[in-house]
Amino acid sequence: MDIFSENQDEIDTRRGNKYFHIAKELKRRIDTGEIQSRLPSQPQICQEFSTTPVTAHKAIRLLNEAGLVNSTKGRGTFVTRLKRPRTNVIEAILQGPPSESPLHVSFSQGFHAACAKNGQRGVITFHAGDPKKSVSLVREAWKSRAVDGFVLWPAEARNGKADPAVKLMQEEGIPFVLVPHPDPELYGACHQVASEQLTVAEALMAHLLRQGHSRIAFVAWRGFEKTSFGKARYQAYQHMMKASGHKPLPPLRFNATHISHMDINTEGVSPEILKTFTAAFCLTDLVALHVCRICLESGIRVPGDLQLTGYDNTAGSLILNFSSVDQRFDRIAEQAARLLLREINGELDQPIIETVKARAVIH
Repeated sequence: MDIFSENQDEIDTRRGNKYFHIAKELKRRIDTGEIQSRLPSQPQICQEFSTTPVTAHKAIRLLNEAGLVNSTKGRGTFVTRLKRPRTNVIEAILQGPPSESPLHVSFSQGFHAACAKNGQRGVITFHAGDPKKSVSLVREAWKSRAVDGFVLWPAEARNGKADPAVKLMQEEGIPFVLVPHPDPELYGACHQVASEQLTVAEALMAHLLRQGHSRIAFVAWRGFEKTSFGKARYQAYQHMMKASGHKPLPPLRFNATHISHMDINTEGVSPEILKTFTAAFCLTDLVALHVCRICLESGIRVPGDLQLTGYDNTAGSLILNFSSVDQRFDRIAEQAARLLLREINGELDQPIIETVKARAVIH
């Protein structure tokens, strides 16, 4: 119910009170854009409207009830991005499909922990890499007023274009935060929490180089360079090879646009090619597992003949004892949830980009 609606004059006894008229005037300024971020302080309201702190407090509380503002102790009162009553529900839309992958599990744990700590309910859905699904999930949840905002793992860019769900949220004024590897060229003007890539990838390469390897392969899938994390990891490979006086080599590519199952064509990463290297920096742990399978089937010893590194610190890296990277998806989720709540509360005027430091796990 709109507590400021004119047709409630006879039934709303508050209309005879001064705090109601102060709240209504502040609402007018919010609606016209005169107040876009922080409300005047309580002493300022008292002075302007010649009223008492109690009356000013009641006026602000009325705006809070209407979902127009949010008051934070020690920080002030801000115009919310919603300008409607809160549901206290936020939704994370992730790459999919849903699975028990370490990344999803870690993200889910961090996301739900942050929601619980801040009095929110967290919902996680998946777009399975489909931009249309991403748009559909956002539009449906927002139209039904089921959530207050979104943490989005964008669908991978196609033909250099951003996930259309991002454009939708920008046009509709929907609060959102992007994770975990937003392309800076596409999403530089968006709030985001990103996993640090270059430094930790260089640490993996430094580990291989310290072991005396000079013939190091970079193994990925076809089209990996279209992803921001793929570009960053290959850049780290190239930089470290050059810095150590070795020539960076073209990447070895599995003949798939994304490695998500084991029945993959090994064209491009054959045993004959692998035998020409002594180490391989793999784009992800799953890529490393595919390389391990090829080695096992062809008699190449790991790590005796070929030392591997992966990325994501999955159970596979622990079982097969190859070095990897823990991207700290739990922390990414925690920070993204907190940043989203600040955006919903109207506390952010400029795009905020936060980075979570990943951790090299050396075996």
